[in-house]
Amino acid sequence: GIQSAMGYYRGHLYYFDITNPEMPLYQCDKNGKNRKILTKICSPKNSELFSVSSPLFFIDNSLILPLYRTTLSQQTIVTDKDGNIIEEQQDEIAVIEISLDTGKIKFLKNFQPITKDFHSFSLVDISNPYLIYTQLGKEGGCYSYHTETGKTEKLFELPDNNQISLLKVDRKHNTLYKQHMTDNAYIITQMNIITKECKEVFRIDHHGEFIC
Repeated sequence: GIQSAMGYYRGHLYYFDITNPEMPLYQCDKNGKNRKILTKICSPKNSELFSVSSPLFFIDNSLILPLYRTTLSQQTIVTDKDGNIIEEQQDEIAVIEISLDTGKIKFLKNFQPITKDFHSFSLVDISNPYLIYTQLGKEGGCYSYHTETGKTEKLFELPDNNQISLLKVDRKHNTLYKQHMTDNAYIITQMNIITKECKEVFRIDHHGEFIC
């Protein structure tokens, strides 16, 4: 299933065992043979739950993906109207890189709390050293995150009606392409991730008709 986050890269299958609290990453041949554990994502405490999220990005013999962590807290006791104790929890999101040679795990983006103002995180692509992601909430939009300096920049707003979507990231030229639908036209725009310079590269009038 999609929860296992499976991928195929350079002759091997990679997948996670989400039923194991340590979240082992398996590597095997494409026919399922020669299976081995490449690494384990975590050694969770009793108060922590971890999960991974698709899509998986395989780049330069590394695997890059989002990692979610839920921490249950009983420091502050909350009860419902019937007096039952409710555990508080904190959800966080990070982005990790796993070396497929050594299994070593590196954090490209450290854990960040998920709140009502920051939620629905989605890793779109990687244009080294930038992570390209979208988020919804008060500061919703499409962002670039520099994995070496930790600097975050908003590339463009992401409207509630989701009329803007990304088509492709050109990793070689640090360029992304986004599509935008207006009442009368379908537009594709090219944006430089570093300079944020934009230019329109395609437009077609649709006059309110559906375009696939």
